[in-house]
Amino acid sequence: MLTIKAVRRESPIAGTGLFAAEPIAQGAVIWRATPVSVLILSQEAVRALPDDERAFVEWFGYIWHGAWNINVDDAKFMNHSEAPNTVNAPDGSDVTLAARDIDVGEELTCDYRTFHEGFRPFPAQ
Repeated sequence: MLTIKAVRRESPIAGTGLFAAEPIAQGAVIWRATPVSVLILSQEAVRALPDDERAFVEWFGYIWHGAWNINVDDAKFMNHSEAPNTVNAPDGSDVTLAARDIDVGEELTCDYRTFHEGFRPFPAQ
């Protein structure tokens, strides 16, 4: 669940992004997994979905520990960056932290490769 104030808007990275609506200090918790913030589906369950539902899961979800995870809050709008301003907690908990101070209006980014098993970056445009 997002623990900071953020807004969705058009992103220069891709589609819709998530932007800080308040200053965020380095080390602050940005997001935390909770039983109501992440929907978890087996890969078999996702394969059995109708095409449109499977496409939704594959676009907004990520494979973590062998299962599809879909954030149900606006964290699903965080875009990938190879130089992100957020990081996974070093203790291995399902927590995302600010990697550095983040200014109001700055897009929140994460490195999908650190939590999405099998993620492949989109080709350069």
